[in-house]
Amino acid sequence: MYNHAIGADTTQTERAAKAIRDLIMSGVVLPGERLGEVQLAERLDMSRTPVRSALSTLGHEGLIEALPGRGYAVASFAADDLRDAVELRGQLEGAAARYAAERGVTAAQVEEFHETLHALDRIFDEPETWNDHAQSYIELNEHFHRLLVDAARNTVLARLYDNLTRLPFASPSDLVVGYWHLPGSRNKFVAAQHQHWALIDSVTARRGTRAESLGREHAEITIKALDEMLRDGALGRIQVDDRASGVL
Repeated sequence: MYNHAIGADTTQTERAAKAIRDLIMSGVVLPGERLGEVQLAERLDMSRTPVRSALSTLGHEGLIEALPGRGYAVASFAADDLRDAVELRGQLEGAAARYAAERGVTAAQVEEFHETLHALDRIFDEPETWNDHAQSYIELNEHFHRLLVDAARNTVLARLYDNLTRLPFASPSDLVVGYWHLPGSRNKFVAAQHQHWALIDSVTARRGTRAESLGREHAEITIKALDEMLRDGALGRIQVDDRASGVL
């Protein structure tokens, strides 16, 4: 009973954290807005215990800031911090690619990589309809990056990667929805897909240095997209401060 209760409580906390994170990332809850534990519990139809734990988790992630006394408020995000987070993700993915290349991948892993990449290819096969498949791209792209990290067979790297990609806009697909419909975005997504293939070709050929370099280069596309969205105000209601350091 004791272990079961711990597991149930952890699941509730994860659900609460995801729900609150979604409210923040979608701009429903604005920077500077106070997050009341009681109000959130009512809104999410949960007890206060998992909500309290979720707020603590999100505080460590940098999405919210502790207020004097008690409570939290939604943080604003520093532009340089967002760029740094994406660049660091590229370094971790590059390291994952190198580990995967040097340690070798199984035939089953190669097959899953190829199936995922072929499914991504099909999204771009029809220029007239590709715009309707943002959600499919998000799911497949997330799966590809997860496969890459798992192929490294490095639990420390995987833990660091999981923690990093919980930060604002740091995951492989956080910017996809906002960038997907911008003029000229298709060319950048196609270029990213070409990098996916080149990356896996290097991994399967066991070219570790090349795979690592491609993993790092791949993140540069996201950084360029982020800069473009910051310039055009395409992040919607998310507040980003153009300052050198911030909450991350």
